[in-house]
Formats: sequence, structure tokens, C-alpha cells
Amino acid sequence: MRHVRLGRKPISVGVGHHWAVQVDDGDGRGYWYEVLGAAKDEKGTNNDIRKSYGRQAASTAGALGGEVVGKSEKTDSEIKDFLDEWLEDNPTYDLYTTNCQKFAVEFISWLTDGNYRLIHSLDAGTLADEKSYNKLAVAHDGHAFAAIGTEKVRGQLAGALPASYWGPRAEAEAIAGPGLYAGANASLGGIETNYGNVVGARVEPNLNTGVGVRGGNVEAHVLGFGAKVGTDGVEIATPIGAVNAPFLGAPINWVGNLFR
Repeated sequence: MRHVRLGRKPISVGVGHHWAVQVDDGDGRGYWYEVLGAAKDEKGTNNDIRKSYGRQAASTAGALGGEVVGKSEKTDSEIKDFLDEWLEDNPTYDLYTTNCQKFAVEFISWLTDGNYRLIHSLDAGTLADEKSYNKLAVAHDGHAFAAIGTEKVRGQLAGALPASYWGPRAEAEAIAGPGLYAGANASLGGIETNYGNVVGARVEPNLNTGVGVRGGNVEAHVLGFGAKVGTDGVEIATPIGAVNAPFLGAPINWVGNLFR
């Protein structure tokens, strides 16, 4: 059994993130896979999947540890076949469609057979109703969570308008480096969308409770009320949903890139 990790890196303009995926060998190291390119002027260039080994990707995505999202039993040979097929189906790069985030979600879904937990929304990327299930428990490299829930579907309203919806779910999580967090979430289901990496909204009756630092953000929630601020901007939450402004994370991300 191998653990699957998502690593993110703020892109140079300070808004939005580059995504990479690691298949962990068991000690926090393993091969990373990422689609290069993160700019409008790279539209139409040939897609290329960079493979690198270590605790962070060649792009430095995952430099702060990344986030375990699931488990996989796929072999290296099967992974190579998937990568070849993905490049055949997505030969050219586009910031709003066939980008690093689309690759990351589809690769994670395939690696885990659709049983994974991903807490971040896409900035952009075209997904054809990607489905996932939260029915797993993971304890690895300072990160532990247990989740159970109904199907979650990710898709788009348009290229720059990713959207998702899901049914009832519950989960508990603890992080002891990188980051420090403890929390438990319970919701009746929800729907969310965002306009690229500018503004977003979520409707979700919930009693989410937790405090700490995870995924590059400082957050605190009690029975649905709360807020978070960090690399994903600013979010204000209530027991019926939340609104967020990712663009407000630009100054934080700009400063963070100075140290990468």
C-alpha cells in the first residue's frame, strides 16, 4: 500500500496554485508527478509530465509537506501506462482547461480508485464530472484522518468556473507536522463554485469545528462559525455555508515565493 500526497505551490503572480502529486514510498519520499506550465502564454504548448524524487516536487510543490489524500495499490508500470494515456488524451497545455490541477485530480482519482479526500477547490481546469467517495482512514507521516460520506462530484460551469456538490459526510482530522491542526466536520451536504482564483461561495449546512494550521492556512471554526486566512486567501464561514476571496492571499503567496 502506498500513500498519495498532494503538493501545492503558489504561482509566481501570487494568486492560484500549481499542483503536483506524490506516490509515497513510505518515509515521506517518493516520486512526484506534475504537469508543467502555469501561464496564459503557454497555451498550446505540448503537455509534459515531470517526474522527480524526494520530499518535494522539482517545482518545490509540497515543500511544506503536502497533504495525504488517499492510498493506492497501483504499480509503477500501471502508473506509466496511465501517464502515457493522459498525455495522449491531453496533448497540449491550457491554463483554464488541460492544466496541472486537472491532471492532479484525475491522477489522484485513478490512483485511489475514486476513494480520496481533497479539501481544495480548483482554480481552473476542465473535469468531466469527476466523482469521489470519502470512505477511508489514513495515518501517515504526521497526518491522520478518517472520513465517511456520500459521493462528491467535481465538474465545471465553465473553464474558469469549477463547481462541485456532495451529500452528507463526516470526518475527523489531526495534523502534527507540517502544520498543527485538530478538528471534526459534519455536514448535510453542499454545493460550491468559484470564479477562478478570485472569489467563491459554498452552501453547506454544517457543524464544522477545528483549529490550527493546515494546507498553508490558519483557521478556526466552532459549530460552523469561523474563518481561515493564508495561501488560499480569506474565508468567512457560518453554519449554512461560506464565502471566500482567494485573491486576498496574493501578498502572502508573493512573500512565500521569495523563500522557495
